[in-house]
Amino acid sequence: MIRAAAASGLLLLSLAACGGDGRGLQRPDYAAEATALCDEAEAAGDPHRALALYGLATDADPKMSRAYLGRARILESSGRTLEAERAFAMAVDMAPDDVRPRYLLARAQYHRRQGRLD
Repeated sequence: MIRAAAASGLLLLSLAACGGDGRGLQRPDYAAEATALCDEAEAAGDPHRALALYGLATDADPKMSRAYLGRARILESSGRTLEAERAFAMAVDMAPDDVRPRYLLARAQYHRRQGRLD
């Protein structure tokens, strides 16, 4: 009985420490972090840095289609066509319905540049 009371007291203390202002546990805004990383990647002059930033953006928000598209464009420009194809496909798959046509168009333009008209 004493052990259970001590454990529940310890749990309450640790929960209070997590949300010290009384608002409870705060969830980080992963979408905002991914958007900021994409902005930084687009401004980067170094393609290696941009690829790393796009990778961090997809780590923060795995459904960030913008990051996959940016990654695909860099991979295409560096001649890594198989990886670019996968990144274009991920961009289309992860895109919300309202902006999916833009990603489909980007992938179709990629296929045209590669000489694939299927």
